[in-house]
Amino acid sequence: MELKQEFIQGVKKHLGSLDAVFDSELEQVIKKIYPDTVRFFLFEYDSPVFSEEFSVSIWPTDIKGHVVGDGHWFLEGKAVVVPPEIYEAEKYSEIEPWETASELLEEWLIAKWAGISKVQRTRPAYIGHHDSFFKRELLSGKQVNWDEILERVNG
Repeated sequence: MELKQEFIQGVKKHLGSLDAVFDSELEQVIKKIYPDTVRFFLFEYDSPVFSEEFSVSIWPTDIKGHVVGDGHWFLEGKAVVVPPEIYEAEKYSEIEPWETASELLEEWLIAKWAGISKVQRTRPAYIGHHDSFFKRELLSGKQVNWDEILERVNG
């Protein structure tokens, strides 16, 4: 098996082990009552710490892209995005583990969002690396930039 495929399988297996606990937490966060000023949800992650923590957060955001109220850090203190024995393994350094793990995490979160009932998906949601201009729409998986997101919520 090629190294990248081995890495992908390890990450997918690990993320799969988090399905139930993440789904439950995501449902609780989405069920909260948010003020009308919240126009979309922004999921962000920070890949340099994938092996240290589950660095995924959600931020309720207004029409200007400002956070409204408090964000939420998922699985805080309970899990990591990629176990260190996989993420930090020297043998994977040539396949750019941060990039591959970021893509896998985004795909996993897109699937998690699709699993939420339409009734609970009251607002659009986007995912991207912390402070990145480019995000992905969670419903379609398509890449959009920050300006497009703001145009959509102001449209």
